[in-house]
Amino acid sequence: MLNNPQDVIEFKEYQSAGGLQKPFSYEEVNKAIALAETVNNAFIASVDNDLDYVADGIQELPEIITALGGEAGEAGAASMALKTYLDLSANPTDLEQVSIGVDIICKLAGTANDKPALSITPITDPTAITSLVNKLTLVDAQTATITDLMAKINEAITPPPAPIPPAKTPTLPPPPLPDDLKTQAMALIDVLKPLKGSVITMATTVDDLAKNATVEREKAIKAFNDAIAFTLLKGQKSKPSVSAAANELYPA
Repeated sequence: MLNNPQDVIEFKEYQSAGGLQKPFSYEEVNKAIALAETVNNAFIASVDNDLDYVADGIQELPEIITALGGEAGEAGAASMALKTYLDLSANPTDLEQVSIGVDIICKLAGTANDKPALSITPITDPTAITSLVNKLTLVDAQTATITDLMAKINEAITPPPAPIPPAKTPTLPPPPLPDDLKTQAMALIDVLKPLKGSVITMATTVDDLAKNATVEREKAIKAFNDAIAFTLLKGQKSKPSVSAAANELYPA
């Protein structure tokens, strides 16, 4: 290493630039994780499952909010899976092993090794995770409105507390939702409807990306490890000190 002056110069430049960098995909995945957590927590918390939203005809609003919160949860899980993959694969050592493994696979198949390995796509192509960030951002833009309106709705339709001591008369039903809040609820439903399903679609794409890359990487790493074992055992068969053991591990 660093066997000539040019290597030394380039290494100094590498160090000055901060050394090993995280790919842009890594920045995006962290954004997605943070957004997903914010949306999931806020949306789920805004709906009170003990309240009756049906009586006032606004049940679709908490249903959509809960659905979007669930989608955000799925987005968070998919983003974490991608982050885990990037932590594992986005480093020179792993890339070298993948490179050798892919080359071995190509040699065995008799095909040209002239294309990027599918396992590096999450590192080099941030399209999917950026799209997920964009979808989550659109949903998160409604967080303040949802939190504020649902708090007012929940307060308005919460039944009066039971008297202490309990009265003989039946408990009063929840008060009706004021017209202005119902109007706002129906308007918010129209705003949220087009967003439903958008996050989970991209979350699935991100999750598939991580899964597919993992499969391809594992194939390459296995080929690499198998080739290392084969090369070592082949040489060890001619060494009296270990040949008997080598023949047990590789009888052929």
